[in-house]
Amino acid sequence: MRTTRRLVVTFGFAALLVMDSPVAEGTNLSSRRVSPENGEQISHRTSAETKNFSVFSFPGGPDAERLAQRAEDLLDQLRARWLGDVASSDWAARCQVVIHEFPSSYTRSVGRFAAQTKGSSLIRSHRGNITLRRVDLLASDAGVGEPAAFAHELTHVVLADRFHGDQPPRWMDEGIAMLSDSGAKLALHRRDCIQGLLRGENLPLVEVLTSQEVKNPQRIGAFYGQSLTVVELLVRRCGPKTLMAFSEVADQSGYDAALRQCYGLDGIAELERVWREEMLAMSL
Repeated sequence: MRTTRRLVVTFGFAALLVMDSPVAEGTNLSSRRVSPENGEQISHRTSAETKNFSVFSFPGGPDAERLAQRAEDLLDQLRARWLGDVASSDWAARCQVVIHEFPSSYTRSVGRFAAQTKGSSLIRSHRGNITLRRVDLLASDAGVGEPAAFAHELTHVVLADRFHGDQPPRWMDEGIAMLSDSGAKLALHRRDCIQGLLRGENLPLVEVLTSQEVKNPQRIGAFYGQSLTVVELLVRRCGPKTLMAFSEVADQSGYDAALRQCYGLDGIAELERVWREEMLAMSL
């Protein structure tokens, strides 16, 4: 069996998991995402290839060679910060990065989840080995600059190495990826989180930590803001390495035990108390 995990960005470019299911060998997935190697017409594109990336742009769009080198630099930075002692080697399955000039092209590749999005990540694995990495990005308004969602989406791809082709829990996956967003974007997420807390609209942290799907669109903004600020809190306390270990302990023993073991916090209730205090202090 082959496992396909799709991450599709919503509300700008914060990724949401929308598919994580076993697919029989040979199943054609191209109706949802078509990669260049599976028949996408790329004769009109400009392209560049490095050790770990195959980048496809369009005439007049972002320079493919420059973006490919930027991808290699980002990969080194993200590996150094988040993978820690996990061995990092060249990817046998290069990450395909496809820049779309028009929303119509982007939508054809990403599918029905493309609305209101600017980037999407697709990771396919087989028996713990990643067989496909792909990032689709909608070009910026100017057309030639680095797409806004690039670093965010690449973060998702890199994190999959740490979890053997899977992804960390959604709150962690999103919170870490948002750390790659612009300072202005981060400030908006923090502001929305604080305002939601003051209005009593935020989610209980136990729900944030355990949610696999946010079904209420009115709660998505709160989920992103809380995911970001919880990740920031935990990274400030003990750094990225402990955060990665925390996810693994939580998977085996539950969040309460993992918080006690990794952070000295007495379970989710104390994490929520500490988090609320920090958020309220930021609102002053």
